[in-house]
Amino acid sequence: MSGKRYTKEFKIEAVKQVTERGHPATEVAARLGVSSHLLSVAGRRIYISGDTDAIAEVRALKDIDIAFLAITRWPMSAPRGVEAMRAIVPRVVYPYHYESIRERDSGEA
Repeated sequence: MSGKRYTKEFKIEAVKQVTERGHPATEVAARLGVSSHLLSVAGRRIYISGDTDAIAEVRALKDIDIAFLAITRWPMSAPRGVEAMRAIVPRVVYPYHYESIRERDSGEA
């Protein structure tokens, strides 16, 4: 998350650990010391929260251009999403959710 540049070989090997060797992406990211939720595309840093709360790792993110924050009842509620947004200070925020109205209303999610 330091904005470090990685070689093409490093990136290829990291992807192979997931796609060819079957290691979970989160484990590979942790082992390599990189975030499994942060992308750099065309010079823009993009954060995708997925199923993550506003934990210390998230609040420590810097220089984020675009943040996609999954706002649901759990794990990142609306107040926690606001906390994450204020800590990250992205240039653009896209709040989204993944539970359906049926799941929300029935308590299935």
